[in-house]
Amino acid sequence: MNKNNKTEYKDALPNLKEAYQTLGNVAKYIYYPNFVAQAGPAGIAMQFAAYYEAFESKDKEGQEAALAMLRELPVESFFEETDPQVEKKIFAELLKTYKNAFKGEELPEIYSIIDKKFKGDIDAFADDVYTNSIFATPESIKTFLAKPNPKKIGKDYAYLMSSSMMEVIMSHMMDYRQAMQAVSENDHVFVKGLREYYAATQPEKSLYPDANSTMRMTYGSVQDYMPADAVHYDYVCTANGILEKYVPGDYEFDAPKRLIDLIEKKDFGVYADDNGELIVCFLSTNDITGGNSGSPIMNGKGELIGLAFDGNWEAMSGDVNFEPKLQRTINVDVRYVLFIIDKYAGATNLINELDIRKSEPKPLRVEEEKI
Repeated sequence: MNKNNKTEYKDALPNLKEAYQTLGNVAKYIYYPNFVAQAGPAGIAMQFAAYYEAFESKDKEGQEAALAMLRELPVESFFEETDPQVEKKIFAELLKTYKNAFKGEELPEIYSIIDKKFKGDIDAFADDVYTNSIFATPESIKTFLAKPNPKKIGKDYAYLMSSSMMEVIMSHMMDYRQAMQAVSENDHVFVKGLREYYAATQPEKSLYPDANSTMRMTYGSVQDYMPADAVHYDYVCTANGILEKYVPGDYEFDAPKRLIDLIEKKDFGVYADDNGELIVCFLSTNDITGGNSGSPIMNGKGELIGLAFDGNWEAMSGDVNFEPKLQRTINVDVRYVLFIIDKYAGATNLINELDIRKSEPKPLRVEEEKI
């Protein structure tokens, strides 16, 4: 690397650290209200914002255009496959979670309304919204659209909740965007320095393109690995490991009694392997990163064989460099997923909807690799 370029890169990492610290401080004012604003009737109310704002600004043309678009909304689809009672509980819990995460003066205006009108009772507020809001049912939305009165929107608690959350977001958006811009600019400088360094010291090395925020596909094979001398990790683990780690009452290692009973009895049904064991997870050489959890793992025929959810400890440097001998993706085996749906949960109706084919990943053991 050219020593004369030291000045160009010396501030990149300190600037990135500062930018990420700023992001860490401001992000909660963006993400918390964003999620809460989309809860239940509040999320639907957001779609009426342009209409109400046009009414407030006395923009009749904009109001008519917004109303025409609202009348095209697939209202029934907003409520498909939802349970109002469950949704109401989620709605209330999100508001409680938000309130517990911020100081009083940081809370949106909707909490002042809850304090004044409902004596701080968030559950009572949720009951009122799901009983009286324009946006609580498809029938009430259709009734409003058939004979609209925009004044009612400005008094609707779901709309007030949504708009107060958006006010918080917008008041912090400038700081958030500036921090994101600083991250982007300094990250480009940092990557440029890395490329120059590797070009000078390891010209044969291939560097990843920046594919952040894009869809991507990675291929690999099912493999075990040996992270150190005399240490070997198999390419699969079984339900026996659940029993070995089981600690009743422990936050991480507790398990439902029904699941433990099924495993102890080895009642795995058709999901057991040839040895009568239930495969829970398997390792593969796919290259994943943060955000890939839940990605489908497919075989060469396009059949789903598992879901990626983690990486192994020895390859935590994977965001910077891929290490073929150590890098492994940890995947939940689809047989365990099906076992949970069928044998544990009894949701056989879901199993009947699937096209299930008997196959299993064929491992390539480390000792079988060609040197």
